[in-house]
Amino acid sequence: MVGREIAGPWLGWLGMIVAVIGLITGIGSFLATPTGFAMLQAYVLGIAFTLWIAVASVVSVVMLVRPEVERTLALRAVFAR
Repeated sequence: MVGREIAGPWLGWLGMIVAVIGLITGIGSFLATPTGFAMLQAYVLGIAFTLWIAVASVVSVVMLVRPEVERTLALRAVFAR
């Protein structure tokens, strides 16, 4: 997504941020005793990940309905002898 293969790069960067926060939360939950802050962080991460998936799905459907570039039929290759 960062390379503009599916949607704008903003969605890819946002996904990377959510993934890094998820990694930190996951490692922290295994290494530390569960506290109120850790539980809140896990719930917020779950909501952020769900929202990211929803936005990515909506953007994907919009891109299917209105593609950015119209696809044309490719010309056949011509080989010289």
